[in-house]
Amino acid sequence: MFDLWYATGAAIMFPQMLDDVISKSNAISLAAGRPAGAPLFYHSPTIQFCDGQNPNVPIKNPNIGDPVAATAPIIQDAGFIVSAIIDDIRGAIKDTVHQWFPFAPPISLYTAGKFCQILTVPAFDIKNNISLANQGYQTAVQNLPAKRSPNFPAFLGVYLMDSGLTTSMAGGSPSVQEALAEFQITDPGEISAFAALAKPGKFLKAQSNLLGGVAGAAAVWTHCREQFLAWSPETDGMVI
Repeated sequence: MFDLWYATGAAIMFPQMLDDVISKSNAISLAAGRPAGAPLFYHSPTIQFCDGQNPNVPIKNPNIGDPVAATAPIIQDAGFIVSAIIDDIRGAIKDTVHQWFPFAPPISLYTAGKFCQILTVPAFDIKNNISLANQGYQTAVQNLPAKRSPNFPAFLGVYLMDSGLTTSMAGGSPSVQEALAEFQITDPGEISAFAALAKPGKFLKAQSNLLGGVAGAAAVWTHCREQFLAWSPETDGMVI
């Protein structure tokens, strides 16, 4: 998960990375004999988890008392990776991220699959939302030196994915102080930048777009499973 946060934060800092990943991924797909424009991920927006004993009965969330509300929802962002190309796409994302950040962590197949997903599913509108997040980021760090802490990209990535984390920052919760310490973010300027990103603006707009408004309509990120802090009801579905 850390590498997904890191790669996402790197893309926020340098959005042109997405174009590089798309270009390399499409070239890999063509080299594998796939038609031009073939999707990198096959979106299946009607997956619902059912009881193992009764395959046609949707499972119930034990954390919700209302039997109707507890019924497993239809997941909006699920689907299937393309096994013939995913190894090479993982390498392409690794090469791209490490070009900008030589000390970035290794990139996992999970992260490669997640990138294929968010680059394919239209509702993510990922390039526009990453551009929005970048605009917020650029404003927040405009008075800081160019150099960043080693784990800054990873914290920035999870900051976009976890509304609970930005809400905690805005409210001064001790939990966000623990998170900053865990990511070894100690520079006062960087901490101030993250505090600025937790205020209404383009960064939070991008977050809201990606999380489907969080407290409103069905989330694009389907109750984000890449979060750092526990926040209900998103935590209920985080392990899938």
